[in-house]
Amino acid sequence: MVSLHRLPSVRPLEQDTSTCYAHGIARSLTRTLQILNIVPAGFDFHFYKLFYILITDKFGCDGKDVEEACKYIIYEYLQEQSKVKFRDLFSVKDDGLGNTGIVEEHRDQKNTEIDKINPRVRLPILGEEPLPIISIEEKPKRGKKPSEKILTIRPAEPEIAGFSKTLRTEFIIRMNKVLPYLIVIEEFYFFHSYTKDKENHTKPSLLMLDSLNKGLQPIVSMVVPADIPDDIFEAEKAKPDGVRQIDYLGNGDYNICGEDTHSVVLRWWKKDSISVKNSWGTRRFNKNHDGLGNIVLENDDISKYACYKNTDDPKYPTEIENIFITHITFDNILYKTKFVKEKYDEIHESGYSPNTDYTREDLAILGENELLYINLGETQMDYLIDNDLIDIRYLLRWIMSGEEQERFLENHDDLPELSNYLLFKKYLAKYQSKKDIKKYINIKDNDGNTPLYYAIYNITNMKILLIIIKELLEAGVDITIRNKAGHIPYDFEVARHDLDGEDEEIHQELLELLNPVKSRSSKSKSVKSKTSGTKSRGGKKTRRRVNA
Repeated sequence: MVSLHRLPSVRPLEQDTSTCYAHGIARSLTRTLQILNIVPAGFDFHFYKLFYILITDKFGCDGKDVEEACKYIIYEYLQEQSKVKFRDLFSVKDDGLGNTGIVEEHRDQKNTEIDKINPRVRLPILGEEPLPIISIEEKPKRGKKPSEKILTIRPAEPEIAGFSKTLRTEFIIRMNKVLPYLIVIEEFYFFHSYTKDKENHTKPSLLMLDSLNKGLQPIVSMVVPADIPDDIFEAEKAKPDGVRQIDYLGNGDYNICGEDTHSVVLRWWKKDSISVKNSWGTRRFNKNHDGLGNIVLENDDISKYACYKNTDDPKYPTEIENIFITHITFDNILYKTKFVKEKYDEIHESGYSPNTDYTREDLAILGENELLYINLGETQMDYLIDNDLIDIRYLLRWIMSGEEQERFLENHDDLPELSNYLLFKKYLAKYQSKKDIKKYINIKDNDGNTPLYYAIYNITNMKILLIIIKELLEAGVDITIRNKAGHIPYDFEVARHDLDGEDEEIHQELLELLNPVKSRSSKSKSVKSKTSGTKSRGGKKTRRRVNA
């Protein structure tokens, strides 16, 4: 028996090319299949290697959008393979380094400059002595022959046999049962109000809480420094351990941001520390690296993993690059499946230790970050709404970008990318009972502010604001609720100024709608919706304090 936080995960590997995205997806997907009791004991590394090779063979070694690659391997490749009993999956051949390493050498990477610069390294099983560097011209001196299939190779543990016919049959049956319920969801963490010298505070989303409590390892993608200043690099290079001791990832001190993103997997997110598993290995500037691919950031703010860059805005002299988090999760209905329940019971009976110590009560007070969802399908949105994994206040912090607002006002049916707005609509539709309205529609933050306050405070396009306010009123939002400072939403709209033309007309209509003295059944003024030149919410702007 083994607790969830000690459930054997995939061994880390060192990457030589831009394949961090493939490492992250392969590791995260393997972890999900471990939790679902699909991957047999001792074969976690085999599946990691298998998915890595499939992804890089499809997309190459030059980096790829994580969400797109995730959807391909789950929604396309595995779905097609399920129709032929995963025939091709069992036919993927080993790369020549046995079951303890991956050669990042595929059809599009052979004999290129990157191969000459980066010799291949075979990593040992934990506890073994490191093997010498093997160049691409040399044949591996140890490990299995390249002609062997990955899922026929015996694992490192001598007591475990190879991937037998019985295991193969069991895998096919189980995989076919869980595959329709695997879900890929990407969420963006934005840090527009953060500055480098301020004590910023980011909190995990409800979806993140759900993933970590399940024992999953979401993929974290962020921009990292493109280079290290020459003086720091040379000083560190002269030390015995060389540049390995530069705290390159998880520092935030270097503002020379690159253009590409780097992907890692999240091991845990707790109140006092955050840990990721990295594919860079020990050679690439990780002071907090433990030699096993793990990096621990000893504070509670995930924004520290991203890169800071200088801006021309005196109010916000530094800006943090956004972080994208991709979840490979599953519908909770799978807990009713016998083999999934067996793994669940085994984990909990052995002393369950979740990968987070946050609770839903902790998240009632929002972090300072913003959350954005893009291009969600009905399955993803239903999963979030049905499992109560959406906080309406985050949706109202960023209901649409400036560009999306213009497109929405031109055509209300042009919504495929506007997932925050679509989630907002689904959220309102779900919570219509009197009890739900109080709990979800009129939910209060620590300062007593309801979603109505968040809409008035955050939505700067008056046409969009009018639409959102009307939808909230129709859903039953209470315009008489006062926050801890004694203000009602009407007071915040009264404070709006410097408006003219159509915006001023909308402002007056909002005052009428939000005034608790007047009848809420009075007819609203008619406002024609035209394209607005309102600045994108993504830009910097002066904010009014909600709890003033």
